[in-house]
Amino acid sequence: MKIWAKILKEEKIKKSVVIDTALFDVQDFSKYVAEICEKLDLSCPIILNYHVRHFNNLGLVSFKPNDFIESVDFDQLFLEIVKEKKSKSKDFYANL
Repeated sequence: MKIWAKILKEEKIKKSVVIDTALFDVQDFSKYVAEICEKLDLSCPIILNYHVRHFNNLGLVSFKPNDFIESVDFDQLFLEIVKEKKSKSKDFYANL
């Protein structure tokens, strides 16, 4: 599974990063957020149960500037699960 994180300011993507995870585990959500924040050079936001539930149920979550202790220069940090497409065989003879 992959998680795509993007920093949005005025509805434009300013920075983004994709991390690979084996399988999503609710207990490891804070580790995923910490890894993303490290790669984006951000302080970690305060993670509430709402954030975990929203990500677990919908596959996406956003953190607003109010969720960070330090001041940030963006409108939101948005995390989203990227579903990987299964590759189809392009071999013509494989379907015969």
